[in-house]
Amino acid sequence: MACRGELLTEGEAQGLYLDRLGEDDLAAIVALHKAALRTAPVAGLVKPDTDDFFREHLGFRGRIWGLFDEKGAMMAYAVLGLPRPGGYNLGPDAGLAEKDWPEVAHLAGATVDHACRGRRIQYFLTRFRMEQALALGRRHVVSTVDPRNYASWRSLMKCGLHISGLARKYGGLARFVLYRDMAADMVAAQPRPAGQERLVAAEDLDGIARLLGDGWTGTGWHQDDAGQMRVRFSRF
Repeated sequence: MACRGELLTEGEAQGLYLDRLGEDDLAAIVALHKAALRTAPVAGLVKPDTDDFFREHLGFRGRIWGLFDEKGAMMAYAVLGLPRPGGYNLGPDAGLAEKDWPEVAHLAGATVDHACRGRRIQYFLTRFRMEQALALGRRHVVSTVDPRNYASWRSLMKCGLHISGLARKYGGLARFVLYRDMAADMVAAQPRPAGQERLVAAEDLDGIARLLGDGWTGTGWHQDDAGQMRVRFSRF
């Protein structure tokens, strides 16, 4: 298969080709997704999406992009959800008022082939989708991540998202709700006063739910010498 898309010459995905995907790519997307499900270290860590989910996001529900090697093999895909009026929307999970829901975009999943792991491809695909969302008039980006999927929620936090909620989704699975208002980021903000901070184990869902309900926000993380991952919560 010949090379396709735009060759990326710098950054995390350097040497790969970026292209928007279409219906003909559905089988390759599904194959990469199923590989991620098979190799996930814990059941439920990766959201099991259906063929229809991908088919709809190739069409009326959003857009999907892929990264390809020089032989045309798909190395990664990334889904951007563009909710329609009356359709599924993560705005309420992020605490947004109904008037803001039309400007919501979903970072609705990304998978990277094992051959490209360790290159921060997820980080690249998140930033790229955020740029696309803003260009499409969607200032509010929302994503859901399993609390045990440290790599994914830390990658999102590096892109400016913060933990604003904890929800049960996709058949009762616990998910952090991460959110960022990109338009507000472009407005010069006054320096924030020093706030309170707490570290909570990522698995302590009851403790995290209490903090979120009390107005705290997940703003970072800390990993101790024993390898335990904690979420840093702040309240200003």
